[in-house]
Amino acid sequence: AAFVGVVTPDGILLQANRTSLQAANLKNADVIGKHFANTYWWSYDEAVQEQLRHAIAQAVTGQVIRYDVKVRVGAERYIIIDFTLAPIVDENGQVTHLIPSGVDVTERRLMESALRQSEERLRLATDAGDIGIFDHDLRHDQVEYTDIYLAITGLNDLRSPTRADWWGRVHPEDRPRLEEKMQRAAERGESYGMEYRIFHPDGSLHWMVVSALVITDAEGRGVRVTGAVRDITNRKQAEEAIRHSEERFRSTFEQAAVGMAHTDQNGYYVQVNERLCEIVGYTRAELLQKRFIDLVHPDERARNSALNEQLIAGELPSYAVEKRYIRRDGSFVWVHVTASSVYDEMREVSYRLAVVEDISARKAAEAALQELNATLEQRIRSRTAELEHSNRELDQFAYVASHDLRAPLRAINHLANWIVEDANEVLPPASQQHLVTLRGRIQRMEKLLEDLLTYSRVGRRPTVVEQVASADLVAQIVEMLNPPSGFSVNAAGKLPTFSTQRVPLELVLRNLIQNAIKHHDRADGHVTVSVREEAEWIEFAVQDDGPGIAPAFHERIFQIFQTLQPRDDVEGSGMGLAVVKKVVESLGGAIAVDSAEGQGATFRFTWPKLNAE
Repeated sequence: AAFVGVVTPDGILLQANRTSLQAANLKNADVIGKHFANTYWWSYDEAVQEQLRHAIAQAVTGQVIRYDVKVRVGAERYIIIDFTLAPIVDENGQVTHLIPSGVDVTERRLMESALRQSEERLRLATDAGDIGIFDHDLRHDQVEYTDIYLAITGLNDLRSPTRADWWGRVHPEDRPRLEEKMQRAAERGESYGMEYRIFHPDGSLHWMVVSALVITDAEGRGVRVTGAVRDITNRKQAEEAIRHSEERFRSTFEQAAVGMAHTDQNGYYVQVNERLCEIVGYTRAELLQKRFIDLVHPDERARNSALNEQLIAGELPSYAVEKRYIRRDGSFVWVHVTASSVYDEMREVSYRLAVVEDISARKAAEAALQELNATLEQRIRSRTAELEHSNRELDQFAYVASHDLRAPLRAINHLANWIVEDANEVLPPASQQHLVTLRGRIQRMEKLLEDLLTYSRVGRRPTVVEQVASADLVAQIVEMLNPPSGFSVNAAGKLPTFSTQRVPLELVLRNLIQNAIKHHDRADGHVTVSVREEAEWIEFAVQDDGPGIAPAFHERIFQIFQTLQPRDDVEGSGMGLAVVKKVVESLGGAIAVDSAEGQGATFRFTWPKLNAE
């Protein structure tokens, strides 16, 4: 119903129809005779009243005023009216009255507001979701696009893109399918959705997904198509990457040189490769009916089940175990199995992966090696017993040689001494010289027996480890050897104190220093003892400035009974360096000589540090 009244040019309300009064539960006395702007409908807001006064002033000039306004119709009750203020003029063109009228448009305006809000939300949603919207008027073949549509389809490089522009960029392979769907939309009013590809100006190819709604006429023909388009290129690329990854996995799974399997929560096989079938002798179909535990040897099932329960509970990320599988023919096969859980994106266990390696050949080799080791150990024990027996015999021989051979030598020496004492003055010079030679040979033979005894006992003396001050040890050796007055033996730098076996170290150093003095070609020679210390070893070096040793003799000098000078020229048994080499090597060390003829000689040997018990 319309609201109608009569107002004077001064704004005084003369009449109001019943609809106006009843809407606000008013009587004529409440409003008639008052300025229209001060009546109940308008007096709730000064801004609304001022707007009405301004409208009256304009209407008096002959204008028709129209606008939407909110009026009061009760306590806290308002409606929106489509308000019109029209002037009434006489035959002279003078405004005599104003006719206010209004129609309640509250519901329509609320609907329009809701529609605008909905459209705004849709716009925000499409913008935020990068969704492009198009509207195609099929009757006039006109298309409107949103900015986002133009951006994601690559048409934003054109000033006013047309449908033909868009169609020209659609991938040729997708056009037939897309054209068929658009044709059905126009002819049958069928809405459609599909994926297609479109080229951007830079030549890149993008995937689109379109959802189109068709508006039809009374005859069911499409008259308008409104649709949404979204760029799904990233999704397509991700799907393609996943597809390639799955293909690679399937290829790896099937072609792997080891057995591979997927099992479910209950331990049943859900996927197996051909290699696993070969290892256990079952077909793929047969394995898919079994649980993994069915293949495990009965003796190992309890341990395997415990590990699997820990894996299920998340207590173990994975486990590896060697066990026996029961093959289809009842035989056993040794396998190495690595099992782990594979999780989905929700961190739930998707399946369990087992990698199975046939280690039967390795196990057979290990068994053969163990048998060989047992045989070798038995041989070593037997050989050790033989060596111990041989060593005891050698000790006995050394004792006998030392005792029984020295006794005749001592007797011969005594006889020679007696001859010298009793008849030396009457003996011819040649005989006197022969006696001197005889006594020298006796002393050499005694030294040889002593060195042989020492050589035979190397490595078989009780081990006594003690703190050895190597500087003091060298000083004592030099004092005992008593070199000629012009000869010098010195230590280079600080010699260490360490735990080791003193007696064999003293034997080695004494022999090397004694050789350096004895074989020197000058009375004013010089010998230097130096060390280089490592974590577990000490390298000693005994260096002289004597005549040197030709490289051709570097190995020979360490052999038994070897000398580089005639035995009558230099007293010696030819055993010294052989004894040194055997002592050093018996303790795990090594010895070598660095020398050239006329350039002196340096003997280096490594000596172990030992822990004193």
